[in-house]
Amino acid sequence: METKERGFQTIRRYLRHICVPVMGLALSGTACRGKHQKVYIEDDKQDEALPVSAFKMGDPLASRQLVGGFYSVEGRSWRWTARDFVISFRTPADATRRGAIASLEFVVPNIVIQKLSSVRLAAAVRGRQIVMAQYTAPGSYTLKAEIPAELCGSADTVIDFHLDKAMPPSGGDGRELGVIATAAALRTR
Repeated sequence: METKERGFQTIRRYLRHICVPVMGLALSGTACRGKHQKVYIEDDKQDEALPVSAFKMGDPLASRQLVGGFYSVEGRSWRWTARDFVISFRTPADATRRGAIASLEFVVPNIVIQKLSSVRLAAAVRGRQIVMAQYTAPGSYTLKAEIPAELCGSADTVIDFHLDKAMPPSGGDGRELGVIATAAALRTR
């Protein structure tokens, strides 16, 4: 056991005296001048644990804000929704004072119109409906809705979406299919 501990000490010494100075040298672009302090590398990226106010459905981090009613990413850029689906957005600055505008970019596929003839999509925040629209033709659409300041949460704002109908599971696909979501955003008015 003593030999093993001595081996660990040697590795720690190596990491402290060789790797860290070399890493510092590589990062600083200067020559070595003796004793070195530890090098800390900071990442300037936004904290990936925090929700965002706008995202594409193909973004791997988007799934943390898709509270329910979404299926896996397809084609690296879009997701089928179920009849009911929910998105949680980080509330933008000043939205609790000025209100916000929510947008959902989506596609109503031809197959949905063929089977259902039309779909109606509604959105609500805290149980209060903020928008409703009907779609009778296939195509790409953007549903936009103004959200009053009093409905915007201090940290996050949750929007519940509801389709009046969706395609039921069929054949080998056990999913209930609504529309194809491509992007979502919540911005200050």
